[in-house]
Amino acid sequence: MQAFADCGVDLLLAGHLHLGSTGDTAARYQSLGRVALVVQAGTATSTRGRGEANSFNVLRIEGPRVSVERWAWYETAATFKPAMSEAFVQENGAWRRGM
Repeated sequence: MQAFADCGVDLLLAGHLHLGSTGDTAARYQSLGRVALVVQAGTATSTRGRGEANSFNVLRIEGPRVSVERWAWYETAATFKPAMSEAFVQENGAWRRGM
């Protein structure tokens, strides 16, 4: 994590847990001097669900603003649809929700 901070990493993308989430590194890595946004993707195609519908993320990045839109599978419609949207803005080396 220190190497990421030293390189100026602002966004970490993750997967494999089959659960979608967003957050930042501020609480866990307080001594790094930099906060990265962490976006965890769900699973789009696996049948090994974790109590969450299959999903994927669409990220839109405009300067210091990042929006994360989670698209979830709706069985009854047999399609993915937008299910959740979060927005973040980076200010003074930290991320805050909202735009």
